[in-house]
Amino acid sequence: MNDRILILENGKTFLGTGFGSQKTVVAEMVFNTSMIGYQEIVTDSSNLGKILVMNYPLIGNCGMSDEDYESRNVATSGLVVTEYNHKPSNFRFTRTLGEVMETSDSAGISNLDTRMIVKELRNNGSMVCMITSADANIEMALAEIKGYKVEKRLAEKHLLRPTFHSRTKNPVYNVVALDFGIKNSFIKQLNNAGCNVIVAPLTSTYEDILSHNPDGLLVSSGVDNPSDYPEIAKLLAKLRGKLPIFGIALGASLIAMSYGGKVSPMKVPHSGANHPVKDTITEKVGTYVQNHRFSIDPLSIENTTLKVNKINLMDNDIEGVIDEENMVIGIQFYPDNIINTNKYDTEFDKFLEYMNKMGGNTYAEENRY
Repeated sequence: MNDRILILENGKTFLGTGFGSQKTVVAEMVFNTSMIGYQEIVTDSSNLGKILVMNYPLIGNCGMSDEDYESRNVATSGLVVTEYNHKPSNFRFTRTLGEVMETSDSAGISNLDTRMIVKELRNNGSMVCMITSADANIEMALAEIKGYKVEKRLAEKHLLRPTFHSRTKNPVYNVVALDFGIKNSFIKQLNNAGCNVIVAPLTSTYEDILSHNPDGLLVSSGVDNPSDYPEIAKLLAKLRGKLPIFGIALGASLIAMSYGGKVSPMKVPHSGANHPVKDTITEKVGTYVQNHRFSIDPLSIENTTLKVNKINLMDNDIEGVIDEENMVIGIQFYPDNIINTNKYDTEFDKFLEYMNKMGGNTYAEENRY
């Protein structure tokens, strides 16, 4: 482990200890408030290319398990923690976090006051930063940080893969999942609910999607600015009413855009496992896992058939939208927040209900195994 330094866009510096890759990384930095689940977080493609600050102080103590990856590799460019544990105590672990980060070219830095860093991000919003060697020239580093441009359409450039199938026994539905970096847990959740899943690239056309004879369409979460994909919004508008549509995070924003809605970057993104969300119809409040950086403008969808049914209690941002008539649902949180049970969120159940209403079980048997 070598001495490393974290340099923020505003000129503040934090000296720490390195783990993972020793390369210099420059990227946008965001924070996550989750107390558990760091493996799922760093392998979530919604964090692709980001430097992530973990709010919880101890990271690495469970190691990395082969069963818990949300994508093939670590998605984050860097990880900032208070204390890194390189000797995990967990019978399921196969590699340490640092070992996986090293092979994934993701740089880590520990022994920092992450509370102070999180306050910087909370007060000033997300900012670009650098993790590099402790003897780096600060002025040159700041110049590089100031010249950094956030890459657009990352999913198209780095996550594009051919169509693949995830089949389940005794299938009831066929679901096409439009892939912006879909989480493995989403696919498993659909499989467990009796869905054969066809994971389709985001370059799929209207004809491509319907050629799979789907009972429903899932638009996955992802890292990008939804405004960079106007063609997907047009595609969703064309598919509206022809099959149930379920959008998660990025997918929810794209659904709003398909109705003419507007989205904008958030000063403080929602990233964590403890966000309070209120259902505006039942007035019930739940705590949800989420990871999104863009919010839906409520005025922009006011005169549409898309209605707001969930809000975040911390900042009143839209967390859920629904169009009952056209069987369209969008949520900004993750639907897998109830772990190791057979229960699902209301929106997930509603999506299954919509597919059943549309017929269901018509083509799934053909692709049973």
